[in-house]
Amino acid sequence: MNDLRRLGPIAALRQNIPAHAQAELARLIRYGIAGGITAIFFFLTIYLCVDGLGLSLSIATALGWAVAVPMNFLTHKIWSFESQRSYGHSIPRYAFALLCSFAINLAIAETLVRYFSMHYLLAQLLAVPALLATNYGTLRLWVFRPLPPAAEVTGDTTKPPA
Repeated sequence: MNDLRRLGPIAALRQNIPAHAQAELARLIRYGIAGGITAIFFFLTIYLCVDGLGLSLSIATALGWAVAVPMNFLTHKIWSFESQRSYGHSIPRYAFALLCSFAINLAIAETLVRYFSMHYLLAQLLAVPALLATNYGTLRLWVFRPLPPAAEVTGDTTKPPA
Protein backbone atom coordinates (compact mmCIF):
# COMPACT_ATOMS: atom_id res chain seq x y z
CA MET A 1 0.00 0.00 0.00
CA ASN A 2 2.87 2.37 0.80
CA ASP A 3 4.26 1.86 -2.71
CA LEU A 4 0.97 2.89 -4.30
CA ARG A 5 0.87 6.14 -2.28
CA ARG A 6 4.36 7.08 -3.46
CA LEU A 7 3.41 6.52 -7.09
CA GLY A 8 0.57 9.01 -7.06
CA PRO A 9 -3.08 8.46 -7.97
CA ILE A 10 -2.67 8.19 -11.76
CA ALA A 11 0.24 5.78 -11.63
CA ALA A 12 -1.51 3.70 -8.96
CA LEU A 13 -4.64 3.51 -11.09
CA ARG A 14 -2.59 2.66 -14.19
CA GLN A 15 -0.98 -0.29 -12.43
CA ASN A 16 -4.42 -1.89 -12.12
CA ILE A 17 -5.33 -1.47 -15.80
CA PRO A 18 -4.31 -4.36 -18.10
CA ALA A 19 -1.78 -3.53 -20.84
CA HIS A 20 -4.28 -4.20 -23.65
CA ALA A 21 -6.76 -1.77 -22.08
CA GLN A 22 -4.02 0.86 -21.74
CA ALA A 23 -3.14 0.39 -25.42
CA GLU A 24 -6.80 0.74 -26.43
CA LEU A 25 -7.16 3.89 -24.32
CA ALA A 26 -4.05 5.38 -25.95
CA ARG A 27 -5.47 4.53 -29.39
CA LEU A 28 -8.80 6.12 -28.46
CA ILE A 29 -7.01 9.30 -27.32
CA ARG A 30 -5.02 9.47 -30.59
CA TYR A 31 -8.28 8.90 -32.50
CA GLY A 32 -9.87 11.80 -30.61
CA ILE A 33 -6.98 14.17 -31.26
CA ALA A 34 -6.83 13.32 -34.97
CA GLY A 35 -10.60 13.61 -35.22
CA GLY A 36 -10.57 16.95 -33.40
CA ILE A 37 -8.10 18.42 -35.85
CA THR A 38 -10.12 17.04 -38.75
CA ALA A 39 -13.31 18.47 -37.24
CA ILE A 40 -11.78 21.96 -37.12
CA PHE A 41 -11.10 21.81 -40.86
CA PHE A 42 -14.55 20.33 -41.49
CA PHE A 43 -16.45 23.00 -39.53
CA LEU A 44 -14.36 25.82 -40.95
CA THR A 45 -15.10 24.63 -44.49
CA ILE A 46 -18.84 24.37 -43.80
CA TYR A 47 -18.93 27.81 -42.21
CA LEU A 48 -17.05 29.42 -45.10
CA CYS A 49 -19.25 27.68 -47.67
CA VAL A 50 -22.60 28.52 -46.06
CA ASP A 51 -21.95 31.97 -44.58
CA GLY A 52 -19.21 33.08 -46.96
CA LEU A 53 -20.30 31.64 -50.29
CA GLY A 54 -24.03 31.16 -49.66
CA LEU A 55 -24.01 27.47 -50.54
CA SER A 56 -26.62 25.03 -49.25
CA LEU A 57 -25.95 22.93 -46.16
CA SER A 58 -25.85 19.76 -48.27
CA ILE A 59 -23.22 21.13 -50.65
CA ALA A 60 -21.24 22.66 -47.78
CA THR A 61 -21.28 19.35 -45.90
CA ALA A 62 -20.05 17.50 -48.99
CA LEU A 63 -17.23 20.02 -49.46
CA GLY A 64 -16.36 19.80 -45.76
CA TRP A 65 -16.00 16.06 -46.11
CA ALA A 66 -13.92 16.46 -49.29
CA VAL A 67 -11.45 18.60 -47.34
CA ALA A 68 -11.39 16.46 -44.19
CA VAL A 69 -11.38 12.89 -45.52
CA PRO A 70 -7.83 12.62 -46.94
CA MET A 71 -6.30 14.14 -43.82
CA ASN A 72 -8.49 11.94 -41.62
CA PHE A 73 -7.56 8.74 -43.47
CA LEU A 74 -3.82 9.35 -43.25
CA THR A 75 -3.77 10.41 -39.59
CA HIS A 76 -5.85 7.40 -38.56
CA LYS A 77 -3.93 4.88 -40.67
CA ILE A 78 -0.49 6.12 -39.68
CA TRP A 79 -1.00 7.50 -36.17
CA SER A 80 -4.30 6.55 -34.50
CA PHE A 81 -4.39 2.88 -35.47
CA GLU A 82 -0.77 2.42 -36.65
CA SER A 83 -2.10 0.12 -39.36
CA GLN A 84 0.26 -2.16 -41.27
CA ARG A 85 -2.44 -2.98 -43.80
CA SER A 86 -1.80 -2.01 -47.41
CA TYR A 87 -3.42 1.07 -48.89
CA GLY A 88 -5.12 -1.25 -51.39
CA HIS A 89 -6.83 -2.98 -48.48
CA SER A 90 -7.57 0.12 -46.40
CA ILE A 91 -8.73 2.73 -48.92
CA PRO A 92 -11.79 0.89 -50.35
CA ARG A 93 -12.97 -0.09 -46.86
CA TYR A 94 -12.35 3.42 -45.56
CA ALA A 95 -14.26 4.90 -48.51
CA PHE A 96 -17.26 2.62 -47.87
CA ALA A 97 -17.20 3.33 -44.12
CA LEU A 98 -17.06 7.07 -44.74
CA LEU A 99 -19.89 6.99 -47.28
CA CYS A 100 -22.03 5.35 -44.60
CA SER A 101 -20.85 7.93 -42.08
CA PHE A 102 -21.59 10.75 -44.52
CA ALA A 103 -25.15 9.46 -44.93
CA ILE A 104 -25.61 9.37 -41.15
CA ASN A 105 -24.14 12.88 -40.82
CA LEU A 106 -26.33 14.31 -43.56
CA ALA A 107 -29.48 12.63 -42.22
CA ILE A 108 -28.93 13.95 -38.70
CA ALA A 109 -28.00 17.49 -39.80
CA GLU A 110 -30.78 17.84 -42.35
CA THR A 111 -33.38 16.44 -39.92
CA LEU A 112 -32.37 18.84 -37.15
CA VAL A 113 -32.29 21.86 -39.49
CA ARG A 114 -35.50 21.11 -41.42
CA TYR A 115 -37.75 19.72 -38.71
CA PHE A 116 -36.41 21.40 -35.58
CA SER A 117 -35.30 24.74 -37.10
CA MET A 118 -31.87 24.27 -35.56
CA HIS A 119 -28.87 26.31 -36.70
CA TYR A 120 -26.80 24.24 -39.14
CA LEU A 121 -23.59 24.41 -37.07
CA LEU A 122 -25.37 23.23 -33.93
CA ALA A 123 -26.98 20.42 -35.95
CA GLN A 124 -23.55 19.35 -37.21
CA LEU A 125 -22.16 19.50 -33.69
CA LEU A 126 -24.98 17.30 -32.38
CA ALA A 127 -24.20 14.73 -35.09
CA VAL A 128 -20.63 14.33 -33.82
CA PRO A 129 -21.21 11.76 -31.01
CA ALA A 130 -23.00 9.34 -33.35
CA LEU A 131 -20.24 9.75 -35.92
CA LEU A 132 -17.44 9.31 -33.38
CA ALA A 133 -18.84 6.06 -32.05
CA THR A 134 -19.70 4.46 -35.39
CA ASN A 135 -16.47 5.57 -37.05
CA TYR A 136 -14.19 4.37 -34.25
CA GLY A 137 -15.78 0.94 -34.20
CA THR A 138 -15.72 0.59 -37.97
CA LEU A 139 -12.16 1.82 -38.38
CA ARG A 140 -10.82 -0.23 -35.47
CA LEU A 141 -12.61 -3.51 -36.25
CA TRP A 142 -12.82 -3.49 -40.04
CA VAL A 143 -10.77 -0.88 -41.92
CA PHE A 144 -7.54 -0.86 -39.89
CA ARG A 145 -7.97 -4.21 -38.14
CA PRO A 146 -4.57 -5.44 -36.95
CA LEU A 147 -2.81 -8.05 -39.02
CA PRO A 148 -2.74 -11.59 -37.67
CA PRO A 149 0.61 -12.53 -36.08
CA ALA A 150 1.67 -14.72 -39.06
CA ALA A 151 1.22 -11.82 -41.50
CA GLU A 152 3.35 -9.54 -39.31
CA VAL A 153 6.22 -12.05 -39.40
CA THR A 154 6.04 -12.70 -43.16
CA GLY A 155 5.31 -9.09 -44.09
CA ASP A 156 2.11 -10.07 -45.92
CA THR A 157 -0.19 -7.05 -45.61
CA THR A 158 -2.73 -8.00 -48.26
CA LYS A 159 -4.54 -10.98 -46.73
CA PRO A 160 -7.31 -10.27 -44.24
CA PRO A 161 -7.22 -12.16 -40.94
CA ALA A 162 -8.94 -15.52 -40.74
